[in-house]
Amino acid sequence: MNHYVLDAYGAKNTNDLFDIRYINQALNLIALDLNLKPIAPAFLLPYDHGVVPVDNGVSSYLLLKGGHITIHTFPLRSCYFVDVLMPQSCDVKLINQLFQKHFPFEPKSSLSLNESRKELSFKIQSFQPSEVFGPHVLGTFQLPSLTMETLSSLLESLIADIQMTPITRAQVMLDQRLSPTYLTGFIMIAESHISVHYHLASKTAYFDIFSCKMFDYQATQKLVEKVLGKAQSWKVIVRGEKHSLSSTRSKTPFPVSGKTKKALNRWKEAS
Repeated sequence: MNHYVLDAYGAKNTNDLFDIRYINQALNLIALDLNLKPIAPAFLLPYDHGVVPVDNGVSSYLLLKGGHITIHTFPLRSCYFVDVLMPQSCDVKLINQLFQKHFPFEPKSSLSLNESRKELSFKIQSFQPSEVFGPHVLGTFQLPSLTMETLSSLLESLIADIQMTPITRAQVMLDQRLSPTYLTGFIMIAESHISVHYHLASKTAYFDIFSCKMFDYQATQKLVEKVLGKAQSWKVIVRGEKHSLSSTRSKTPFPVSGKTKKALNRWKEAS
């Protein structure tokens, strides 16, 4: 397993970052060029009613066989953030080229990295909380079984426990109907996403919190261990080292009324 992370700044075509059809096509083309197998259509959600209007954009994920591709766009800030988890080796140069092709960005002001999930360790990258906007937690667990119900409950309860903001319900599925190899759980949050990919044969669960918000990752480890057992690996890497709160526009292109905002959030009554 390998994780690729991209914090892309200086996005050239900001209209594309608002365009759900364009993002949908781009994610599927990127998966095709990387030889990654989607297990469901891409989920795309326009986020135009958040607490901070300048953070409006699109949150999207494409679930893969043993992984995912996610993109969170912030057109008003001319930036977007990407997380790719893949079972095979990671060609950072190729992935950079593909995102540069579909969503051009300024390389000098951006940051990409690759983190191997094969190396089991307990490692916390040192950082100043005031200089970054969030940690990325990568946990690996070994457990004899994991049900859809347990996985769904973990994802939805964890959001409340670590005070994140849900923008979807948990999506849990097997990678294929016959002879499945992975059980995947995914939930999108305003701060990015939380996911678990459980490899049925090796009994290994790959846990991931991709966050644009600081949270207590040590307390989070204890919460997850209550469900998945003792962690084999728990890594914390930081994101947003080149982030700036400045924006290029003063007004959002899609103003939302109070009634519309209420209507868009009614689903949360069920969560």
